[in-house]
Amino acid sequence: MTDGGALFAGMSSLVLIVTIFAITGILLAIGIGYWCMKVFESKGRPGGTGFLMGFALTFFLHVAGAVAAVVIAYCWDASASPLAPAAPRLPPPAPPLSPDALTVATFNSATGWSGRCIVHDRGLLQIEGVCTVLPAHVLTYARRGEITWASDALRGWIEEWAAGG
Repeated sequence: MTDGGALFAGMSSLVLIVTIFAITGILLAIGIGYWCMKVFESKGRPGGTGFLMGFALTFFLHVAGAVAAVVIAYCWDASASPLAPAAPRLPPPAPPLSPDALTVATFNSATGWSGRCIVHDRGLLQIEGVCTVLPAHVLTYARRGEITWASDALRGWIEEWAAGG
């Protein structure tokens, strides 16, 4: 659809929405005006005054509400919207390594983390300075050819750990 066609389609839907809104507003205002007229008459006051007050206030507030909604829609800062999708949750940062940390594997040049180590420290595996990982994650990196194992024994240990052993 061309820009002109898109504009026309947008305008025609806007005209339809405004028309429906106006008809709904008038019908609602007539209904409330009639109800106010009956209430005024039951209290011994002129019914016409009740109808006009009910109709005018309802229609005015109906239109004022629509104007407020349109102003809010145009002025709303989408970046400050609480309905905006949340940023992806990242794992908590890895704790500082102890002197007893054991290098399990090192990322190779197949990744953007080339040279960064996967270490075992205090019962956890972590990508050095990034986050903790599970043994299954380490095996996934290995299957993709992204890491070089520090030793075959450590690879076997991670495989056993991942298998639940």
